[in-house]
Amino acid sequence: MAVIDKNKASSIKSDTEEKEGKQSEGRVVDILQDKNLPAGEKRKHDVSEDAWEFSAPPPAGRYSIKLHPAKDAVTIYDKDRQGNEMNPIYSIAIEGEIVNSPSGEYDKVRVFPRVSTAVGRGKNISTAAGLLAKLGFTKALENELEDKSLAVLVMKALMKEVVTDVEIDWQAYSKEDKRVAYRGMHKFPQDANGQPMHIVDYKTKAGQIEEIRPSLEVTHWYGKGETSKGPVNTPQQAKGTTTLTLATDEEEEAPAAPVAPAKVKVKATAAPAPPVQQSIDDELDELELS
Repeated sequence: MAVIDKNKASSIKSDTEEKEGKQSEGRVVDILQDKNLPAGEKRKHDVSEDAWEFSAPPPAGRYSIKLHPAKDAVTIYDKDRQGNEMNPIYSIAIEGEIVNSPSGEYDKVRVFPRVSTAVGRGKNISTAAGLLAKLGFTKALENELEDKSLAVLVMKALMKEVVTDVEIDWQAYSKEDKRVAYRGMHKFPQDANGQPMHIVDYKTKAGQIEEIRPSLEVTHWYGKGETSKGPVNTPQQAKGTTTLTLATDEEEEAPAAPVAPAKVKVKATAAPAPPVQQSIDDELDELELS
């Protein structure tokens, strides 16, 4: 099972990195003296191309991704900002790897969504439970579940390396302004040909120039049999840079840790939860996608 540092801002690897990543270990050789070394593939190189240029992400659209738990996948939030105990929230980091893309062009490109056991305001389901439902594990959600049990179910589902469809789009974050500068490929500046640019010289609030690049964001999870939300515009990728001021859209704050719900004091005399974990584990182990 592949793992990757969830803190990497970019989910795109260069062709060289991808090919090197297929090998488990290299070895030192004397290429001038060793006559038995393999020759490798013969290819013609385009000297007009910049070998160090940052590759553009896949265009926004629907892709199949194979799910894995990310490295250090689960984070718990069990104290409020004042340090008081509260009902726990479990946040689960996911590594999604694109598979079966046309001609394999974007296979192995990674995206890093995250789900949580917190139920948002006005909602009756958390994103963690929503993910299980989208993956077809609806039977596991028929009964009431504690946050920990729900997080365990999500991890077990991810360890099955399920393949599912998602909508993917671009997002660029300004470290200097601590805000999302552009959300959505259609919001990115365009080149002279009307194509979105994937390297932007961004002018911060302080007047500094910061180079920002898009990472990938899952904007929609598809359930089994769910059709596309509509035609997706996937323009050809453009190369180059441009300098822009702040985006004209409404201010978008930087991603933050899940906001804790109202403080709930934990009673020391609370009765232990009923021993349902084993049945939940067995259920998911035996469960097939319906």
